[in-house]
Amino acid sequence: MRRLRGLTELRLLLLTLYVARLRHMASEAASQLKHVRLRRGMTLQELADKCAAGGAPVTESALSRIERGRHTPRPKLRAVLAGLLDLDFDEIQRGAA
Repeated sequence: MRRLRGLTELRLLLLTLYVARLRHMASEAASQLKHVRLRRGMTLQELADKCAAGGAPVTESALSRIERGRHTPRPKLRAVLAGLLDLDFDEIQRGAA
């Protein structure tokens, strides 16, 4: 019984580390979105307007949450963001997972 409890604790620890790594990856991808947007001199409102014109309406607030890693963009929005910012769609998708 004691060995079983030890294995359960080990699995929990590994799962916790895995989740932490996923969050870190998502945060890196999100901060890259902000970096590219700022490098192009775009405001959140300008990016939101371009997303809407590209068929993926989104609010300034939602974009801010995406950039902070607090919100996961829909697949359509991910594709539009990738096109607008010349980013790899798979990278955005991995980061948002």
